[in-house]
Amino acid sequence: MVGVRLENVSKSVVGGTSIKGLNLNISDGEFFVIAGPPGSGKSLVLRLVAGLEKPDEGEIYLGDERITDLPPHRRGVSMVFQSLALYPNKTVFDNIAFPLRIRKVSESTVRKRVNEVAQFLRIEHVLHKYPRFLSGGEQQRVAVARAMILNPRVFLFDQPLANLDAVIRIAMRDEIRRIAKETGITSIYVTHENVEALSIGDRIAYMEKGKIVEIGTPEDFLKNPQDFRVARYFGDVNYVQLLAENTDGRSSVTFLNRRIEVSPNHSKIILAFHINEVKLGVNELGDRYLTGEGEVVMVEERVRNRVCSIRLGDGVELRAITDKRFEIGERVKFAISPDKIYLYDGDTMSRLS
Repeated sequence: MVGVRLENVSKSVVGGTSIKGLNLNISDGEFFVIAGPPGSGKSLVLRLVAGLEKPDEGEIYLGDERITDLPPHRRGVSMVFQSLALYPNKTVFDNIAFPLRIRKVSESTVRKRVNEVAQFLRIEHVLHKYPRFLSGGEQQRVAVARAMILNPRVFLFDQPLANLDAVIRIAMRDEIRRIAKETGITSIYVTHENVEALSIGDRIAYMEKGKIVEIGTPEDFLKNPQDFRVARYFGDVNYVQLLAENTDGRSSVTFLNRRIEVSPNHSKIILAFHINEVKLGVNELGDRYLTGEGEVVMVEERVRNRVCSIRLGDGVELRAITDKRFEIGERVKFAISPDKIYLYDGDTMSRLS
């Protein structure tokens, strides 16, 4: 199989999100996820790789082969869409066989190939059925089978699970990753679901407004995000926006009566920390911790614990995960380790050391 490379790719879209100067390098056999809010340009990247759109500038490669000007049918790329686009008047067998038949492949080869793919995806028992008689998960497998039938060099998945209910969606996301890994086919998967991206991606590119903000592994995004937008999108984080104060040539922000020094080049500061890092109802933990007190204003019950929202005296609200029980209106003390607080520039959103 091959990797995928986009070099300085730009595409203007009238009435939609454009991309400019996009660079992306996806390794051979990698399951690469592009995540971000709706309208960020994620699907446009897939359409450019598939050849459904042509870039205004830049080059696209599969391995060492330049495919920028190749038509879609010569790229060796298969795409699964959100709508699945199954033909309702064709059986499952005929839906899967369709890409082979339009290429005038012999019927004996068609039967052999369809049966091989159906066996791999465990859908042999529905080959005679029509799409309307299939479950959502079965329809999804048929769409993937049709994409596999031509032995593509690259899989493209454009939010393929968006129309499935939660239980089936979880099962199918694992199934899609299994298929990609067992076949070794390089895959690019687009989603706006943060949990989905973290669950299946080898690496993730987070996009906003047509630009890649950050690329990293799921662990990078959860534990060491370099951009505040990534921290906010992929993690349950509290954040506080502060203005730096200049005193005697030194800049700092004050949070919970603790002064935190910052570079004088940054006037707007964002403090961010995961809701797991707020310890509620604690006794003395030592001077190292930032401590405070607030009023419980909301309690959200979860399966194994609960999330409490705490309002501080200055109106700031913090959220915390706890296994303790607190009542709305109750005053509660809390502590945060300063080691767990990340600082970001309020203008660029970039991480500060």
